[in-house]
Amino acid sequence: MKGSKSLFYSSIIFSSFYLIFAEITKPDLSEYGVDISYPIHHYMDGNVTPYFKKRYESLMEGCYKYYSQRECDATERARLEMNLAQPKTEHNYTEVGFKKIRLPKAAWEPLIQFYETHKNDMHLEAWNRGYTYVNTWDSPSYMISFEDSSFRDGMQAKQLLWSLCQPVIEEWVGRKVEPTSLYGIRVYKDKAILATHVDRLPLVSSAIINVAQDTNEPWPVEIYDHNGKAYNVTMEPGDMVMYESHTVLHGRPFPLNGSFYANVFVHYKPLDHDENNRRDHEAQNNQNNNILKRSGSLLTAMKERYQRISGHEQHNHDQDAIDKHLQDIDSEAEDRIAAMEAAAAAAALPRDEGYKFNPNDDAATALRLAAKNGDLKTVEFLVGQNVGNIDLINQADENGWQPLHEAVRGGYLEVVKYLIELGADMGGMTSNDQTPLSVGIEFLPPNHAILEYLQSIGAPE
Repeated sequence: MKGSKSLFYSSIIFSSFYLIFAEITKPDLSEYGVDISYPIHHYMDGNVTPYFKKRYESLMEGCYKYYSQRECDATERARLEMNLAQPKTEHNYTEVGFKKIRLPKAAWEPLIQFYETHKNDMHLEAWNRGYTYVNTWDSPSYMISFEDSSFRDGMQAKQLLWSLCQPVIEEWVGRKVEPTSLYGIRVYKDKAILATHVDRLPLVSSAIINVAQDTNEPWPVEIYDHNGKAYNVTMEPGDMVMYESHTVLHGRPFPLNGSFYANVFVHYKPLDHDENNRRDHEAQNNQNNNILKRSGSLLTAMKERYQRISGHEQHNHDQDAIDKHLQDIDSEAEDRIAAMEAAAAAAALPRDEGYKFNPNDDAATALRLAAKNGDLKTVEFLVGQNVGNIDLINQADENGWQPLHEAVRGGYLEVVKYLIELGADMGGMTSNDQTPLSVGIEFLPPNHAILEYLQSIGAPE
């Protein structure tokens, strides 16, 4: 990687959390990577970070209620997919990926003047349905747009900020750049979050400028450097964090505690960015002849996206990407319903004519039914379709019976082993205070293989 090796980060809280959480035991996060504070590449493991996983699930429940689970999950899948894929295909220009400085006075003065003039004229920011990058259902964001036709000084302020920040960015990345996006000052409100993401192209060499804030505690921007290490960077009005937004993961996954927080995002693209990508891909082609073909199509796609997309996070994905995930979700739901119906039929449950399981609400019910009937194939399918829900295998019915209890009572050894290998709770208690082993002792012959297996691995009675 290229870039300055002399980097100074003032007011950076490196790999530490400023929040104090009551009644939880936090893991040691002196150094951490992705999928700890928020889902970034994959979904979170509740055994590693139970507090953050629970907080994320609560946030998503809000999205489901405000929009729909289908729409919210499609956006999340697209976000995670883009976080994984895009940084691997894009050229970087600095060693670390970000740097914090003070905004030059010549740029700060007209920016703060514009804010003070129009801070009471902000408008509710519009977002696409199911959009999960900001939790607008809990904390709507607002925009003071440079392009508001009622502001006589808006476009002048925009062009001035673009031109005055450009040489600062060029010095940092070591090459000429061109402006790509600058739309206004976003104002976050209390409890706001910004999901960790990379920016769509052509947002490459970028800057966050803190304009104003009224907070009860710092609200850091979480940034992952080119080595995947997390930094929590605090900002004061007039601070400027430059970052390679196309490859550096960034967000504010900790809820804002305060009245408001106002930022402006300024974006550029190096003039030779496409050529640098082409050279990178050609270098890879020396090792794999298929890479060049993929890189060619990628560059074509980049140019098409440059022409048809404007704005910032509002359109961080092509609609094709969202539609693909919506289709996948619909297909998975159809398969899940079929599996649940099969499990219900196997259990010979009475149900009204035409009744169908709800694919979102009854996955745990279907899993217990499949375990009860020894249907390993359906158990595997349901677990696979709910891979992000690690707690599913331990969800109990109104009598405290979990899938493992059901499989033990039925005498289905392969199902029992499969559930335990996935982390099923061998100490889970029914409402009658029975563990899976005690259920087996009551319902199975004394020499049954399940009893021998549970006792051999130390299952509690």
